[in-house]
Amino acid sequence: MLRLKPLPEEKASELAQTIYGEIKRSFSIPTVPLFFQYIGNFPDYLDYVWSVVSPNINTDGFHTACNQLLQISDSAIAVIYTPSQQVQTLLSQMHPAEKEEIIKTIHELRVLNAKMMILTIAIRESLKGLYITSQQLSAGSSYSGRTEEIEAEKTIDEIVRESLMTVSSSQSLTIDTKVASLLVPVYGANSLMISKYPEFFSLSANELEALMKTEAYLKARVEMEKITHILLLQLPSPIHLSYVQTAKMLFDKPGAQDLIFVMKDTFPSHFPKLVLATDMMEKMIKI
Repeated sequence: MLRLKPLPEEKASELAQTIYGEIKRSFSIPTVPLFFQYIGNFPDYLDYVWSVVSPNINTDGFHTACNQLLQISDSAIAVIYTPSQQVQTLLSQMHPAEKEEIIKTIHELRVLNAKMMILTIAIRESLKGLYITSQQLSAGSSYSGRTEEIEAEKTIDEIVRESLMTVSSSQSLTIDTKVASLLVPVYGANSLMISKYPEFFSLSANELEALMKTEAYLKARVEMEKITHILLLQLPSPIHLSYVQTAKMLFDKPGAQDLIFVMKDTFPSHFPKLVLATDMMEKMIKI
């Protein structure tokens, strides 16, 4: 279980709040992605990571890489996914204005998921060779050599459950866990409030659950990760986080090893699923 929790804007330090603002402006979004909220617990390190990442955000190379990733995902979904009869029934009963709003929401999620997939995988590759001894980063750590894929998904489930508890305690809401899993990893607890169309997102979660059980989905997910490594070559400013700088800035800090796990395993392993999920939703809404 992670001891490190995401740091929301209202609780962040002055430096972290400044960088959070830059992140929102750069991505043209209202809320800081959850990935950066975890790094926000270490303001100086957030500043360092953002200084490495940000030169790419508004470049042609980055936008081209994101568009190519979405094209690949869209092509995969076109082959491996067929909307169910329940989807067709729901859409036949949906008001055109509601449909347009859902299309807008899906578009925003698609673009952000693609951007975050490229960035988190780039950061993961940068940190892959990072060897930080347990003596260096052990304080407050709950990481203990867990299996990458399984533990990454378990961590996402944990994040989703905690976010649901946060919202449920402050709002009279009953939110489907499967729906939350499509939104929380992007925006955190705040994302649950943008799900204005629970019936559509609930059905999307069910469709995704069925799709994920197929071999075709697993192959598409693996292939997307492989292609993303090639797309990283298009970034005009290579994302290389210094091993020495990372060790120095996180030395003996409580929660540091949890942060490394979140950056290197949790989010990079989950964003391929989210990219495919939003492309699946786009196919659903446009039938």
